[in-house]
Order: sequence, then C-alpha cells, then structure tokens
Amino acid sequence: STLVVLISLALWAGFGPHDDAMSLSLWLLLAYVMGQVVVELVSSKLQLEEKYISLAIWQFSPHFFRLCLIALFVLLLGREFSLYSASAAYSIVSMLIFIFGAAVLLLMFFGRFSLSGHGGSNKLLHEGVGHKPTALQVASESWPFGVAGIFHLIFFQSAIILLLYLEGEEAAGLYNAAFLVMTAVY
Repeated sequence: STLVVLISLALWAGFGPHDDAMSLSLWLLLAYVMGQVVVELVSSKLQLEEKYISLAIWQFSPHFFRLCLIALFVLLLGREFSLYSASAAYSIVSMLIFIFGAAVLLLMFFGRFSLSGHGGSNKLLHEGVGHKPTALQVASESWPFGVAGIFHLIFFQSAIILLLYLEGEEAAGLYNAAFLVMTAVY
C-alpha cells in the first residue's frame, strides 16, 4: 500500500490541477509518507512488546518535533515563512523519524525484539514450533488491513482536498485546523 500511495502522490504532484507551489509541497511531502509508515510499523512492534510508555512517546514525538521545527522556522523566517517552509519542516522530521525507525525495524528483522507472553524470546520461530510465513502468505492475509488504512485516510482527508479545490487554500487550511483540534479533543 505504501508503494501505491507514493506513486499516487507523485502522479498527483506532477499532474494534478494545482499551482507550482502546491506541486512542490506535494513532492516534499513524499518523505512524510515514508515517515508515517515507519511510525506505524514501530508502533505495532511496541504494542506487541507491550511497551506502552515507549509507544506513547514514539507516537507523540513526530508531532512534537514538527511543532518545534515549524516554530523555529517561523521565528527565523518571519514573514518569509511559507508553504515550502512548512512542507520542508514536515519532510525533515519525517526523514529523521524514518532513519531512527528503520534502525529499530532492522533490529527487529534480525530477531532483536521481545514478544510479550512468549517467555522473553522469539521461541516460536527459533525452535521450529511455528513456521516462518512467506511474504506472499503475509500479503494474502494482511491486505484487508492495508486497504482499510488507505480508505480511512481517503475518507478523512477528502473533505479537505475538495474544499481546497472548491473554495481555496485559506478555507481548506481553516477547516483542517478546526478538524485537527476536534480530532484531538475526541
């Protein structure tokens, strides 16, 4: 699903009905997709390990660092702060999250994680009690979760995108800010 999203976003950035500023911002935000993928994968790992405090910190960190970097850009750039600056801040944080998260996932790939409830080790795979599934088996059983994630994002973001093209950037920005506040409250 990540590949589908990246290709779709690249096509939309290149050929969508928007100006050059929006197109460049969409290109910059391709990094955000990769950062979000790593956030979700590491979150799943931390849930499986029942490390809920680490999970909370991990999920909070990207938002906190984005806010800090955008605040820094606003202070440094003042009136020169733009859509590019915000997109760059999101991309920078996403790349850092991707690098850190990829290191965590690489350790997991080599068996350095502890599933909760399995005696502190991955005995099921190492002792041959279970079998190691193939990539095709994982894909065939997990595709509904990927499709649900994609449609969830489309459902929650489509109003903002429609508003952008019907009423303009300011209306979409105001709606999105209110939407994010209400989401946080809920």
